[in-house]
Amino acid sequence: MTSRTDNLVDSDTSEDSPIQAEGSSSNDASELPQETTHTREHLKLLDVLDQRLARLSLSSTTEKMPPVPEPRDLDKFKGASTDNAKRWLKTLHTRFDSMPGATDPVDPYNFLKIADTLLAGNAEIWADSTPQIRSILDKSEPGMPDAGKPTNRDREVFEEALKARFPGTLTDLPVVDATTALRHLAQSRDESLASYYSRASTLLQQLGCHDMALATTYPSPQEVLVVTMRKQLIEKFIQGLANTELRKESMVARCFTSGLLKTAYQIIEETQTYIAMQQKMAAEEQMAQKAEMWDSVKDLNIGRRASSYVATVTPSYRASQHQDAP
Repeated sequence: MTSRTDNLVDSDTSEDSPIQAEGSSSNDASELPQETTHTREHLKLLDVLDQRLARLSLSSTTEKMPPVPEPRDLDKFKGASTDNAKRWLKTLHTRFDSMPGATDPVDPYNFLKIADTLLAGNAEIWADSTPQIRSILDKSEPGMPDAGKPTNRDREVFEEALKARFPGTLTDLPVVDATTALRHLAQSRDESLASYYSRASTLLQQLGCHDMALATTYPSPQEVLVVTMRKQLIEKFIQGLANTELRKESMVARCFTSGLLKTAYQIIEETQTYIAMQQKMAAEEQMAQKAEMWDSVKDLNIGRRASSYVATVTPSYRASQHQDAP
């Protein structure tokens, strides 16, 4: 790096120096060495400051670089039937967190770069054959511009998918005979729909299942089992409805494909309300049709036509009169 003092020396020794060319007076010549000395001292100080600032800038940049553990010191993840991705990821996070100057959350670029190099066996095949995961890991390739580098959301998607695909053993699942548990699920004649739904929800929990939609597009074997058992319970819940017409209408409404017990219950509840309204309207229409048969006959006791009397006692007529009232 060329210093300011070097430039000054070159300027003083040049043959084309304005001082030499113009033939300055003796007084100017006597003052020149003192001014030049002061100028050089100031420039030397500025050069020293520039060098210190450059070192500080380099040191600051180096300190900001996220720490990365050595891959050779980490265990590979092969994705065997007994390998638990959740436990492996927890260990990997611990190693990143133990590095001096660790960041929170962990830097996604370095984390995914290290994770990609540690995948082996079935886990490596899965990552390479899953387009979404492969595209996320490719963002951690060297030389990737900042705009194309992975985000924390990319890291979360990768971890979630890996845990779902390689959960390890299924020993933590409750052992329940679903066929026996579902066999006696049916609504009593005097049992309300809400009470029947409450019993079904309790049974779902006893089966070790939840009534929530999957949070990932890569379901684990446990989640697949939960979805299957919940589907069986929904089918049994519909088949066990005491009201035959409600059961048929619920099947038409495709409650079987609702996916969640709560959603199926809401559809059945709406269907029950619809059926009740239809029955009420049919009863009123039947009463009106009977009254029309006696339109020509005067009711001696009440002094008006039967159809008029029937209309006044129907709920729909009273409701309309109430709305028309000022």
